[in-house]
Amino acid sequence: MGQQMIYRVKHPGELFGHVGFFSCQSHICHAQSMGDTVVSFVPGVNVLNFLKEYPSLNLLMLKTVSLEIQNLYRKLKDALHKPAKVRLADTLIKSVSFRSKDSPTPTIYGLKRTELADITGLALETVVRTLASFEKKKIIMREAKAIKILDINALKKIARH
Repeated sequence: MGQQMIYRVKHPGELFGHVGFFSCQSHICHAQSMGDTVVSFVPGVNVLNFLKEYPSLNLLMLKTVSLEIQNLYRKLKDALHKPAKVRLADTLIKSVSFRSKDSPTPTIYGLKRTELADITGLALETVVRTLASFEKKKIIMREAKAIKILDINALKKIARH
């Protein structure tokens, strides 16, 4: 089985499928939900008619696509140049559940070690070792189906390097 890479995690309310739509080419991908999900499909002809009727949205759509491309460039650059602990710390911070974001113990739910490896582009063994290192330093605490962040400031400091 080949290695896969998760290059984008979508959050509630985010657009999906626009890259394939605007490139006028088919775009094949695999998506998996981490919880109850509602996906709304809008046929391409309806999108074009909507953009013709509200031309001011064209700039917003262009900005959305540009930001997604910038994020992909940044992810590729990080994968080439940043150390494993920095990439993993950054991914953990970005993966905190929106439900616990402002709580005293931000938590990541339902994200497996293999998925962390796929997101960061690291080997599973490296992810396991780095998580153990974070846990030993009391930065995180691993549970059966969650990772609790005990010291968000320490994790942010690691992610900035």
